[in-house]
Amino acid sequence: MMVKIGFTKNNKTLKNRLKSLKSSCPFKLEIEATMDGGKIKESCIHSFCISRHESGEWFRLSVNDVKRMVIEYGNWKPHHDGIKKMPKLVHQIRDKTAKQYFK
Repeated sequence: MMVKIGFTKNNKTLKNRLKSLKSSCPFKLEIEATMDGGKIKESCIHSFCISRHESGEWFRLSVNDVKRMVIEYGNWKPHHDGIKKMPKLVHQIRDKTAKQYFK
């Protein structure tokens, strides 16, 4: 399934963004999961999913992949050093083994 990993400021902008995406997409769109965060967290999750990247902010992920990421990283809060606070991700990017997350 195609998943858009993106950032919005609040629930109102999320609803507006979904409405905008629906008007330009021939497929049914649903919100599978949300998590608190911001631009740094969004960038980290994008990097984490790079092996499943399709285009822009769209990734080929299963519902289980999404649920697992929310469980593992939903409560993670970025700091000024951003990605350094996410050791599993740093290790996978450094060693180029990010595909191992998706089994």
